[in-house]
Amino acid sequence: MAKRDTGKQAKNSAPLSRWARHLPLFERILFVVALLGGLTTVHMMLTASTNFEQDCLFGAFESEAEVSGCQAAFESAVGKPLGVSNAVWGGLFYLTVAALCGVIGLGAQTGGWWLKKARAALIGAGFLYSLFLTVYQFVVLPARCPLCLISALCVAILLGVQAVYLFKPVDLSIVTMNAKTRKREGVFYGAFAALILLLIGADVAYFNSLVAPAVAQPTQQGEGTHPHSSAAGQCFYDAEKAVVDLSTLVDERDPDVGKADASVTVVEIFDPNCPHCKSLHPVMKSVIAQYEDQVRFVYKPIVLPQFQYSALQNAVLFAADEEGKFEEMLDLQFKWQQRGGLTGAQLKELATMIGIDADAMEQRITEGRYNDLLQRGNKQAVDAGVTGVPAVLINGRFITSDSRTEACMTQFLEEALNTSE
Repeated sequence: MAKRDTGKQAKNSAPLSRWARHLPLFERILFVVALLGGLTTVHMMLTASTNFEQDCLFGAFESEAEVSGCQAAFESAVGKPLGVSNAVWGGLFYLTVAALCGVIGLGAQTGGWWLKKARAALIGAGFLYSLFLTVYQFVVLPARCPLCLISALCVAILLGVQAVYLFKPVDLSIVTMNAKTRKREGVFYGAFAALILLLIGADVAYFNSLVAPAVAQPTQQGEGTHPHSSAAGQCFYDAEKAVVDLSTLVDERDPDVGKADASVTVVEIFDPNCPHCKSLHPVMKSVIAQYEDQVRFVYKPIVLPQFQYSALQNAVLFAADEEGKFEEMLDLQFKWQQRGGLTGAQLKELATMIGIDADAMEQRITEGRYNDLLQRGNKQAVDAGVTGVPAVLINGRFITSDSRTEACMTQFLEEALNTSE
């Protein structure tokens, strides 16, 4: 018995290896990186809560046509596993890892090794999924999500630090933590967690501050000082844009519906791959259904710089218009809208679905029948002062983005029709 006690004492008094002495530092690194990753996912969720009116890194978009990489990632086919956003899954992942790090780092004496194994398995699974999402971004999505890449970097660091445990096994029975050391570690973990909570609070306050100007602006303009304001309500024409001579904007070959000789003309400028245009589409369809006997509605598809692949889809829209199928084709293109645009095979399938000879349509497009129309349409839009899509003009006057609602457009059209009588 005496020999066994002596052996145990020798084991506990054995000097720690250099690696064992640095275990607390590596535990701190894991904890810090996990909380920074959690902060990143919180910022992702806050960005999404604004409907991406701000991009991932606090910069305001120059126009509504811009789509951030974060928005592309959130709206992608893999953006919501099991109906839950990847940002939420990421937040739960980082919170769990941080909790495990806290328990282990503060010297868990019971089940410590099993906790480390569980953490290693969790980090390994998180890294594989993060790797998949990163590859998906670069292969499938048209833009990168900076916050997603930052999160991927955090997971990679966690994996790298955790991997050291696999290659540098330590006999944890000789690693002990006295009361003084445990208190010091507790202060560190508590202080850093408090710092992250403070940063999250500041982030939330920042995003909440973005709401007030958007609500207050219409009230200020509604006082009657806006030179192009509507007669009533919170609906406004854009005072910063000049009234456009429609003869310089509307081409005789532009698709249109409604009354050909109407005194009121509505022009909708859009890109078939713009998500905001897709959102506006049901509103425009409802307005057209109400006023097609009184108003002329002109569709003007253009190609945005970030959606160069829209040129083919716009050519298909013009080809469908020749067949009297423009609206059916536009409905399907918005319904099938995907990152990177629709492929030629998909567009031929849509044509077949609405009764168009897909091969004949392809032949006309290949011959370049619509090239001049596409180029001229883009130039006309730019010359008219269009800086982003969707853009809606009523008798040459741009309406503000907040006024692109069914209620506002109904109000504008009623006023325009009454004025023209």
